[in-house]
Amino acid sequence: MVANFIAQVLGKHQLKFKNLVSFCADNAPVNFGGSQLAGPNNVFKKLQEKKRDLIPVGCPALIMHNATQKAADRFPIDIEAIVFKLASYFQCSTCQHENYKEICKFLEVNYETIPSHGPTRWLTLGKVIKRVIRLKGDRPIIDRVLKLWDPLTALFTSKDKSPRILEEFFSLDESLPVLQFLHSVLGVFEKPLFLLQKSKGLLPELIDIVNSFKQQLNERKTRKFFGASTRVSLQRLDRQVEVSLGLSFLEFYTTVIKYIDKWFRVEFMPTNISWIMLSKRSVDYYEIVEMAGQVAPDIAKLDALFNEVAELNHMLQQIPDEIFDGDTAEMKWQKIFKDNNMLPCLYKLVSIILSIQVANSSVERVFSLCSAQWTDVRNLLKVDTVKALLQVRVNYDIDCAGMYYLLMKNSQLRKNIQGGEK
Repeated sequence: MVANFIAQVLGKHQLKFKNLVSFCADNAPVNFGGSQLAGPNNVFKKLQEKKRDLIPVGCPALIMHNATQKAADRFPIDIEAIVFKLASYFQCSTCQHENYKEICKFLEVNYETIPSHGPTRWLTLGKVIKRVIRLKGDRPIIDRVLKLWDPLTALFTSKDKSPRILEEFFSLDESLPVLQFLHSVLGVFEKPLFLLQKSKGLLPELIDIVNSFKQQLNERKTRKFFGASTRVSLQRLDRQVEVSLGLSFLEFYTTVIKYIDKWFRVEFMPTNISWIMLSKRSVDYYEIVEMAGQVAPDIAKLDALFNEVAELNHMLQQIPDEIFDGDTAEMKWQKIFKDNNMLPCLYKLVSIILSIQVANSSVERVFSLCSAQWTDVRNLLKVDTVKALLQVRVNYDIDCAGMYYLLMKNSQLRKNIQGGEK
């Protein structure tokens, strides 16, 4: 059904199905049939029946989210359950908030609310953890005072009839090192997730980001690095507990790396594509031929491709340093192909790779925007109205001042706004 709908939409906009390059979606079985792309009854397989060389691209941000969740499930403490319980505890009663404020004041710690955690994006847990154990001062770590850990511990270990799960958590010696480890390791996820959630991204960038991320985790695992503050807290524990937690942290690294290797399948993607980034002033013909054999075999057989590569290398040498170093790969290719019909083979190869969507975060963002418009209060909005609101929200980047000047210059638009036709 979904595959047929995709074909219908392509046909509606007069786009040829044979020009479809890749299918990007989250990693649900209905989309890909699992990490091995198994089974005939998933969207990718149905599309592949019409285009055999279709490239599958799962959502790397979601892969990281799921990898972290599965790895943390092996901890002796369910941190996610603790965070949810903390949020619900303070949302239930103003009196509980006031008790918390008094303890913060007594301990001379600035009061801060506990942010909520989104269950569909496990890595938002890092924001909560940072708030709970944020450090202050620049003294040796062993003497530092944890900003919110002390008041929360005092609140839940001294208050009668505190929720048992919170009382036990803040009483356990293992709790603080686990939080500190997560605080440290989730920081490694921040940069790649930020890059992966950009509205635009290129396949070579995606592969580099994931490889760099795995390298950082492997380095941490090899060196048994769990974070500076974590190391100090572990040393203060019983030796058996310290060893046990250390093994849990190593298992966390192993689980994340294995999960990413399982779901981020580089072997299903074209290879030898780094030249697309134009990071150097020359490209290698044989590297391009290798890639062309995978995405456009007919081009790989043409002698004309060699001539085009030679011409491209000559053009790259002519680009001034400030432009070559300052432009993105997309900008460089735009300038190379502008008013230039001498590189048809390279144009097709570059178009194929640049058209591959590397993440579906932009689509997921539209779902969030839809939920923000179609609320319980605004539940009578027509579908066409919601569609129009989303189109404006997604496609327009005009600020309030810009919109004002636009309306002042366009009397017909103002007339349409005042009328029944929007």
